[in-house]
Amino acid sequence: MRSTFSEISHPKYTRDEVAAWDFGDLPESVEVMRHGMKLMAYPALAANNGKVSLRLFDSPQEARQSHLAGLRKLLTAEVKG
Repeated sequence: MRSTFSEISHPKYTRDEVAAWDFGDLPESVEVMRHGMKLMAYPALAANNGKVSLRLFDSPQEARQSHLAGLRKLLTAEVKG
């Protein structure tokens, strides 16, 4: 299932190189379609290779953990900028 979520793209909740919180509030979950099935996905920030991105995760716990790291990285970048 994890590989399925890493492949899911959503125009509003999948983005690379986030430099500012310019995307509004993030919902707790969103419905996505994958192979004809409705799945619940959990949007969150992610810190990867020194950059921040917006991604969908397969569980609220994984999204929360990633979001904390992504938020920390985004705030650090904004303070330095």
